[in-house]
Amino acid sequence: QDFCAVVDGQSFNAQGGFWLTGTKPVFKLRTKRGYELRLTGNHRLKQVTKETRDVQTTAWTETEKLELGDKIMLSDQRSALFWAGAGNHSEGWLIGNLIGDGTFITDKSKPMAALDYWGDDRLETAQRAESLLRRRDALGKLWRSENDTHNRTRLSSEALAELALKYGVTHGNKTVTDQIEQGNTRFYQGFLQGLFDADGGVQGSQAKGVSVRLAQSNLELLERVQRMLARLGILSSIFENRRSEGTKALPDGQGGLKEYAVKAQHELVISGSNLAEFAERIGFGNASKQAALSERLGSYRRRLNRERFSDEIVSIEADGLEPVYDVTVETAHAFDANGVLAHNCGEIPLTVGEPCDLGAINLAAYVNGSSFDFAKFRVDVRDCIRFLDDVLDVNKFALEDNRIASQDLRRLGLGVMGLADALIKMGLRYDRPDGREMIDQIMSAMREEGIAESQNLGLERGVYPVYERNQAKMPHAPRRNVAVLT
Repeated sequence: QDFCAVVDGQSFNAQGGFWLTGTKPVFKLRTKRGYELRLTGNHRLKQVTKETRDVQTTAWTETEKLELGDKIMLSDQRSALFWAGAGNHSEGWLIGNLIGDGTFITDKSKPMAALDYWGDDRLETAQRAESLLRRRDALGKLWRSENDTHNRTRLSSEALAELALKYGVTHGNKTVTDQIEQGNTRFYQGFLQGLFDADGGVQGSQAKGVSVRLAQSNLELLERVQRMLARLGILSSIFENRRSEGTKALPDGQGGLKEYAVKAQHELVISGSNLAEFAERIGFGNASKQAALSERLGSYRRRLNRERFSDEIVSIEADGLEPVYDVTVETAHAFDANGVLAHNCGEIPLTVGEPCDLGAINLAAYVNGSSFDFAKFRVDVRDCIRFLDDVLDVNKFALEDNRIASQDLRRLGLGVMGLADALIKMGLRYDRPDGREMIDQIMSAMREEGIAESQNLGLERGVYPVYERNQAKMPHAPRRNVAVLT
């Protein structure tokens, strides 16, 4: 699918979206701050080759040539504007609050979710949540209860459970979901504020360093929050196992304490100039936490440490065999991959020893008068795919690794020639909307017929062997060839 890629805060077209490049060995790369990426060894990242106080010199380097201790560039999204997606600030704040300090009630006739607020300043936050929930629930199915003994206010709501379901948050899955990460900018800001209101805090002083921190036992949740923050231009660090698993005395609900098993705790930390970005773009809705952040930021007499948007590699490990993808981003030729700046590919790389069985179809031959003969073109595309597949079986390979790779993936590459002549015959231009529309129609027809014929060949002759061996992981329908077009 076409999409708009935001790279270092600027928007670029990515026509055609991501495409499958095959099933290949992948590596898992992790940085000191906790950013993580799975990618092939030949995929390039922007390495910092030289760094001074004022300048960073960089070069695109293949992952398999990077070493532990090398620095790579992270995405700088501080100038990014609004991006589209579901939700709004209020929805985000409620979901963030629920994940941080809420629970699901499952013993009622309809699913309900509850928000719990504790301490002397609980009433202000509870009042905000109640106001937002009443706007959503015209039937008034909202219950508020007070427990002065334990300084707790609870809000129980059917509407909150319905809202949570919209974003994939349910009993047993009270975490950051794919649907949450697909929200728009304002939803992000609301969600992160709600989560930090519930579970975050401000620590430190100018002497020891001020930071905003979020502690969780769910490491994947923190990794997703780190990605969301990075998309807003706020970098953070994750520290694993800040507290080991064990037992801890906790309130027992009866006014006393009881030993409970506790999981290991991990911590996400925001510091340096990222603090000012957090205060401006997200902030705390909780008045006391926001006051603490403002007071500590106001006390700084020197400039906050500048963010260099780079990080050190701490591990690169082989991580199995996976279907992998690439993309072409116009002008930027790069994209944001989990916060890491990754190069895109204009060409589809081949595996070791893999040949590509190439052919071309002359577009100019299908122009009659001023129109393009799509019916004949579609039939011929199918014949070309079948012909190229035959070539793989009759060809005499000089090298054994070529023969094995060609049979394993059966990659075809049907391309085009004569595009300029075809447009001239039809009186169309490259740089006009009607010319681009015609090119899109021709290439779409070619893609549709090429894939359809490969699927027919799969039924007739069998699918390519790598598909058969990894069918459960494959993202496309069964077909004869891993790829059919160049």
